[in-house]
Amino acid sequence: MRTAAYGHLGRVADAAAAREKLKPYLIDTGDGELSGLLAMKDLPFKNYADLDRVFEGLRKAGVPELPFGFDAKSKDRLTAAEIRALFYGHEIQGRGAISGDPYWRATAADGSYRATLGARSVTGVSWFEGDVMCNANQLSPRGCRAVFRNPAGTFEAKNEYLIFRHRDRFEFSVVK
Repeated sequence: MRTAAYGHLGRVADAAAAREKLKPYLIDTGDGELSGLLAMKDLPFKNYADLDRVFEGLRKAGVPELPFGFDAKSKDRLTAAEIRALFYGHEIQGRGAISGDPYWRATAADGSYRATLGARSVTGVSWFEGDVMCNANQLSPRGCRAVFRNPAGTFEAKNEYLIFRHRDRFEFSVVK
């Protein structure tokens, strides 16, 4: 990705120009803002260390790791081990934070899952890259998510946790 290369080279103005050129594409695809999560979706690497180098270049170029202004270093962000314990072998319920559509997901111990958002249902598989959970299903070959505790959330409101994708977010609680 050109933006990351410019970041590594310290060419901040060129990185900003490359980001500007991407904006119409991001609008057309509905991908939202350029972020590390979006890079994970579009740039799969066999070795996470290679992706981490891309992240470093993006950070140097001023690209946030997470969308929506969330801090990747927040004390409320979950690690891969915490996400695995929360999802694998459990069922969650909540809603799309932007759409308001009901969200449900059941994940088996091996990472296979079934999920619904509104009227849309998918089956797929999950895995981890760093502290991010990635998924593949019939609608998307790859999508990665960061998970946070919601300090103001409650089980009753089904919003104890937040999931961030590159273009949307969900609030949920573990129900089983």
